[in-house]
Amino acid sequence: MTETQFNQDQTQFGLQAPILEKPIAPTEPVSEMPVKKPLPKWAVALIVALVLVVVLIIAFVISQRPTQPSGEAMIEEETKIRELTPLEQRLDTARELLRQANPTVQELPFPPIDTTLRIDKAR
Repeated sequence: MTETQFNQDQTQFGLQAPILEKPIAPTEPVSEMPVKKPLPKWAVALIVALVLVVVLIIAFVISQRPTQPSGEAMIEEETKIRELTPLEQRLDTARELLRQANPTVQELPFPPIDTTLRIDKAR
């Protein structure tokens, strides 16, 4: 076997590769997309002005809406008008006691802790 049949030199392929050749142009013509013209400045200004007017109208309508009393205020007014039943009176008393017994607002100190009391044997 001769050296020409089994040439192991890889640099020969690198020298044969096209490095700086220009790419081949496509044979089919490329269809160009029609270019849209941008809107004129006056049209953009008109659109911005209309959006601004609509936003201002919506803000004005929302600010002029009469405020409705919250659900708690309506319940308080309703309870003031009519007399409470004994069950409702007990419920209100229980709510007030619960509000007073809130541990986050207690000013009393914590009780002292006995550190000598143990469950398991001392080591």
